[in-house]
Amino acid sequence: MSTVDNATETAPTKLLRELAEVCDSPTELADIHYATLDAAARADYDKHLRIGAARRAMRDRTLSVELDVERDMEAGVSPVAARKKLAEQGFVLPDGTYVEWLSATVEHHNLRAQYLRRKSDGLIRTAQRHEQAAADIEAAGVTCLAEIVEVAS
Repeated sequence: MSTVDNATETAPTKLLRELAEVCDSPTELADIHYATLDAAARADYDKHLRIGAARRAMRDRTLSVELDVERDMEAGVSPVAARKKLAEQGFVLPDGTYVEWLSATVEHHNLRAQYLRRKSDGLIRTAQRHEQAAADIEAAGVTCLAEIVEVAS
């Protein structure tokens, strides 16, 4: 399953992905990409990045409260009482909608859970690729994959 939804991808994001095919470093990619955008596209892209940073900051705040609620419940506080702390917290649905924790419906929670499971599945597969690479390096008795490739050539 692709993690990129091409139907909703913005032009600057599409350009960034295309440039990634020819750039050798994230810094080079960021500089070249930004230089190709006109003033309006830069402003839109900057707003997109600011919103992403704001979502991450709000998610960090909410996670802190979620963990506090979880600890309270583990310590014997009733879930109803513990969850009152979530009153001013929320989360983002896959479509970008922000939902307050205490107002979220079953559908909202299920959508968020499905989104998080899709993300975690991708992270687990990435971790497995790295574990396999480490195992291959150890099995070959070398220090990196490049040495395995050199021997095979």
